Amino acid sequence: MINFIINLLIMAVSVMAGAYLLKGVDVKSFGGAVATAFLLGIANATVGKFLNIVFTPVNWLTLGLASWIISALMILLVSYIYDGFKVKNFVWAMIFGLVLGLVNGFLSMLF
Repeated sequence: MINFIINLLIMAVSVMAGAYLLKGVDVKSFGGAVATAFLLGIANATVGKFLNIVFTPVNWLTLGLASWIISALMILLVSYIYDGFKVKNFVWAMIFGLVLGLVNGFLSMLF
């Protein structure tokens, strides 16, 4: 349980960092970042997992680019269903996904 909370807080800090660095992404508060991190986890574990399975051949052909696109789609999905987190368009979602992955990976190495 403690690992879940630590990972959720690391992801929330990553969401805040991404929103701070990118002008096309907006998070209302740190509580909103925690909710966004939780919703991104749920979206990636359900819809994202399904899409990754369905698009596995495309993912092999594009050397992983399809996973990046699916990640951006999950970010847009959370942006549409949660008012505390907004992404302007698909390009900002792709850039945010890249920043989110880099910051989250770096912070996960530290903790």
